[in-house]
Amino acid sequence: MSHVARISTIINDLDCLEKACLECGLVLNRGQSTYKWYGSYQRDYHEEDAAYLHGIKTEDYGKCADHAISVPGNTGAYEVGVVKNPDGEGWVLIWDFYAGGHGLQKMLGGSKDANKLLNSYSKEVILAKADELGFVYDWEKDENGEIEITIHDYS
Repeated sequence: MSHVARISTIINDLDCLEKACLECGLVLNRGQSTYKWYGSYQRDYHEEDAAYLHGIKTEDYGKCADHAISVPGNTGAYEVGVVKNPDGEGWVLIWDFYAGGHGLQKMLGGSKDANKLLNSYSKEVILAKADELGFVYDWEKDENGEIEITIHDYS
């Protein structure tokens, strides 16, 4: 079975993505040209987030040309392809969530939407921008994994 979905967020900062991956126990493999998935398109997934509905050709499933995200120590886990956005801006994340990606889905946050990874990525983007602008900030995660950022302007 192949269930290749596109995660809705556009990635514009690979350094922030790499930090988010590390926070989630994942690894961004820069320059990796393929990602692990079921291996052949089975024409069995047609939901709204199906990658082929968002400009990713089914013959390109498993190919990323740029980067991939993997689960260290789990050679059976599928991977996330970091693929140039067909619309032109940044990268998009695509992955095969069939059977939970054999351990990948848990690392991404337990859903096919990769909410844990995307929350961490959003945090890293905000903190990078705060650093760039010279702001001081604090952040913490609550018991539900929600991130709260406080940015201080001492000017």
